[in-house]
Amino acid sequence: MCGECGHEFSSYSVLRRHQMIHTGENPYKCFYCTFATNRRERLQHHCVEKHEMDAEEFRVKCNQEYPSKRGRPKKLDSEKKKNMARMAREQAKKEMEERK
Repeated sequence: MCGECGHEFSSYSVLRRHQMIHTGENPYKCFYCTFATNRRERLQHHCVEKHEMDAEEFRVKCNQEYPSKRGRPKKLDSEKKKNMARMAREQAKKEMEERK
């Protein structure tokens, strides 16, 4: 569950991606302009539509720019993960207390 807005998610990875909305984190940056997003597929759509890049060119460029697994930015450091998990636990505890 998101500690900021209360939305519930089926997995931690989906929650982590959602929390980027609140933090303003946009790890995927356009190779040609100032566009930035928190999702690789949005960057791909942008590059194809605005810069007429084909899918293979995007894949090669993205893997060069983001060399970690499958072209993704590096994972959050363990301290940030711990803080996010703590926030989620506190939010869940708070909601349970409110329901009583």
